[in-house]
Amino acid sequence: MAKTSYLNIVNKVLRKVNQNTITDITTVTGHAKIIADNVNEAQTVLYAEAINWYSLYATTTIATVASTAEYAVAADLGRIIVMINETQDTVMVEDFIRNLDLADPNRDVTGSPTHFTIQAGNIRLYPIPSAIETLRYRYYKVPAAMDSNSDVSDLPIECEPSLIEWT
Repeated sequence: MAKTSYLNIVNKVLRKVNQNTITDITTVTGHAKIIADNVNEAQTVLYAEAINWYSLYATTTIATVASTAEYAVAADLGRIIVMINETQDTVMVEDFIRNLDLADPNRDVTGSPTHFTIQAGNIRLYPIPSAIETLRYRYYKVPAAMDSNSDVSDLPIECEPSLIEWT
């Protein structure tokens, strides 16, 4: 069974509330626009309700640079599941910014990273890498907002009835 397109989800909701259906999501106004926006809002709420939507699982890698402590997170990062230092074959510890600051107040301790935290859209490592290492993190991504007729939700197919009902 294929996922339902954004246009078809909006049209299902429009039929439920006794409104005329539409043929192009990109030019809607009035009730149809409100419903289209609410579908994306419902998707965000559904995402926040669950801990682990399998269709939102993603993996990315970081190649560290010696003496560089911070690396940009994936643009669609929602929640990190685990970070692994593949070079050292160890699971890294997610920690609080305060603890990293207490451990290294001058931010000059180097070595093989064992801890990380998310700070202002970046992953901050401790200790600061002293060499090139490969880090891999698994995470749940934030579902992308739908905006064209053929877009489909990143949420699992079984969420479609909830998207329609919550809208």
